[in-house]
Amino acid sequence: MRLVYWIASLLLVGALMLHSAPYVARDVIVYSLIERGADSAKLKRVRIDWFNAKLELQGLDLSYQGRSALSGERLSFDIYLQELLDNRLRLSGLRLEGISAQLTQQDQLLLLGPIVLLGGESQVQKLEESESSYEFGSDLIELVDVDIELLQPNASQKLNIERLNIGGLYQWSPLEATDLRFVGHLNGAPITIDSSALPLPERKTLSVQLALRQLELTPLVATFSPGLAATVDLNLNVELALEGYQAWISQSGSVQLSEVSLALDESRAELGSLSWQGESSQLLNLQEGAEPLIELALNGLLGADQIELLQGDLAARLSTFS
Repeated sequence: MRLVYWIASLLLVGALMLHSAPYVARDVIVYSLIERGADSAKLKRVRIDWFNAKLELQGLDLSYQGRSALSGERLSFDIYLQELLDNRLRLSGLRLEGISAQLTQQDQLLLLGPIVLLGGESQVQKLEESESSYEFGSDLIELVDVDIELLQPNASQKLNIERLNIGGLYQWSPLEATDLRFVGHLNGAPITIDSSALPLPERKTLSVQLALRQLELTPLVATFSPGLAATVDLNLNVELALEGYQAWISQSGSVQLSEVSLALDESRAELGSLSWQGESSQLLNLQEGAEPLIELALNGLLGADQIELLQGDLAARLSTFS
């Protein structure tokens, strides 16, 4: 009878621990965010499926200085438990859905509310620098309906991710290609990206198909080139290879700038459009202190129309150029 009593007690304790684990995890996450400086943090629910090794967070909200810095409808991931025995943290799926985040750029720091993401002693850098015996891998990473706003000293950027899929990323298999598909908007302009990459081996490669329409350049360049205004359309295929301190880049396709205006001191240039279609390639030296451009090749057609150059009271106009 005593043995039965102890077995029943252990089973009861185990059941209580499994039942209370989601509530404990929820409180730990909330308290951790508040300790990092958040005004308030809420997490509606933590769900743990012990049999399928699945964790799901629902209803996350983080506020800082009277505004929402991060809110999320759902974050979930699944783990292959058996691969933990081989020192591999492998996810069968990682999904973020209905996320809204407001980032702030201050000098060299990138902040999410009070949390430093880049620059200084960021939590991301600390994780990268810490040693781990586990290798990371994921079959699929999905971002659905994610809105990110970046507040800068002289401008703000808004990125809407309708869907981002990243498939096949494994530290233990560096020669397996990682595929990426992005559909969304940058500052209201539609963007699609399809790429395949080998980001882990010594010789890293990237192949990208990029298309965007009617993107206003002014907010993007306001910090370092406040006198430039233009709208860009592009359709490009880009190939990149990186090994050691050398990078080889090639592009093919078309780029068009519309309603171009560039002001420098008392000079001003305006163009109805500026377009390029063709191919180019560059060989770059990335070593610090070295001349960056080793080789440049261009083969294409450059054209412009409605050109007007202004210098004080002087003006020059040209209808077309190619």
